[in-house]
Amino acid sequence: MLLSVCSRCWLQHHRNISSAAYLEKISNVLTNESKEQCIETSRKVAEVYNKTYSNAWSNRKKNAAVLIALCEVDETPSVLFTVRSQAVRLNRGHVSFPGGTVDREDKSLEDAALRECEEEIGFPQKNIDVWTMLPPLPDKSGTISVYGVIGNLGKIDQKDLKPNHDEVSDVFTVPIHFLCDPSNIRYTKFRVSSTSPAKVDYTMPVFTSSPIVWGLTACCLDLALYCLFPHDYQIVSRTHRMKQILPPNT
Repeated sequence: MLLSVCSRCWLQHHRNISSAAYLEKISNVLTNESKEQCIETSRKVAEVYNKTYSNAWSNRKKNAAVLIALCEVDETPSVLFTVRSQAVRLNRGHVSFPGGTVDREDKSLEDAALRECEEEIGFPQKNIDVWTMLPPLPDKSGTISVYGVIGNLGKIDQKDLKPNHDEVSDVFTVPIHFLCDPSNIRYTKFRVSSTSPAKVDYTMPVFTSSPIVWGLTACCLDLALYCLFPHDYQIVSRTHRMKQILPPNT
């Protein structure tokens, strides 16, 4: 059950996006130094998730993987999104990351995310630098574990992409500095019944880009931004089991 959509920014103690240090980190987010920090933070995140949920979210009937695609557009670090086609069976018209369920021929979750990315937007798998994989999040049905794979596409020109319009109606990018700005972040609270597959009440971020980024895609993005900027970005996603999924920022 939807409780509310808050029109104010998420938390007052968000680091000010206008600070020179934070802006410098964002401008350098695609560097090897940032990559190493992201890998280390995601490892710590996985430890917290495993202790908190006892791998409950990794024991679903199916696995899926999405590519949280970092890229550089017009010299601006950005994140790439797709809009699902009206021809697909589920989540028509929703903003998403390239990705899908794991096939038998996929050697790993990372391979599944890369394969789906090439199938959906025509970006070659060999040109994607995989950084790390995030712990799984459950889909709304509670039957699929969705793994976010953070990868760097490098410099891209959207005109060079070849979307598969059977799966994707549009491809767009959003600057990372926009996504990290607390004035562009809202949140939605849900309360679920005891019979819901999710089993928990939860808070989900909403990024006010155009189109907006919400739902599971926003949760994956939220976690990825935390891994990229662990000392600056305040994670939004919450469940009733804890005041905060991750330890306070330091």
